[in-house]
Amino acid sequence: MQPYRHIKQISHPHVLASSQSKAQQLLHELEYYCCLLTEIDSEMEPVEEDRGKLVYLVNIPLERLMKFKNVMALCKDTDELRRQIRETEQFQLSPDGQNVVYRHTVVDRHWWDDEDNHSQNEQTSGMYIPTETSETWD
Repeated sequence: MQPYRHIKQISHPHVLASSQSKAQQLLHELEYYCCLLTEIDSEMEPVEEDRGKLVYLVNIPLERLMKFKNVMALCKDTDELRRQIRETEQFQLSPDGQNVVYRHTVVDRHWWDDEDNHSQNEQTSGMYIPTETSETWD
């Protein structure tokens, strides 16, 4: 039996940083933090709907992203972050250049309940689809 080992550090992304360029590291960090900071308001309307996937456009301020130490380590200031984002195709800036426009995709769980889509459900038989269950503890 091996002794219990404590986890000292977890690095994101789970790829050696030395094997990635600075731009690739920044893209991974932005994807992670944009997803983390995304809050979908119940009043928001999706910009796309396709086969149960809803796509929302969410504005995330550059200043907020710069508060994360991993982003700060890759960009010295907001202007450099803005320049790096303009050079990528993965992210867009708002017209005023103060926000990242992040495309957040959500699976619409009610889409799976539609009886017209049972043939789609059969095609995704290997996919885990969460369902609501009620548990009772005695």
